[in-house]
Amino acid sequence: MRTTIELDDQLHQRLRRRAQREGVSLSHLLGRVVAQASEVPAAQAPPQRRSGRFTVLASPVAGTRTTTETVQRAIDDEGAL
Repeated sequence: MRTTIELDDQLHQRLRRRAQREGVSLSHLLGRVVAQASEVPAAQAPPQRRSGRFTVLASPVAGTRTTTETVQRAIDDEGAL
C-alpha cells in the first residue's frame, strides 16, 4: 500500500543512512520499523506522566537512556509542535 508521511530533515537523513548501511530501500526500512512498532503492546511503551504542560518520559528500565526517537514518538503521539 502506498502512503505519504512527513519527516523532518534530520530524521529523514538518519533513516536514509541506516537503509543504505543495511542495503535496503528506505521504503523497506520504514515498513519494517512500523511493523515492529505496531507489535509492541502499550504496556511495554515507556511510561509517561504530565508535569505542568510537559510530558515526562520515564525510562522503562533503570539505567537506560531516553533516546531522540522516544522523544520524537511522544511528540508525534501528542501532536505537539
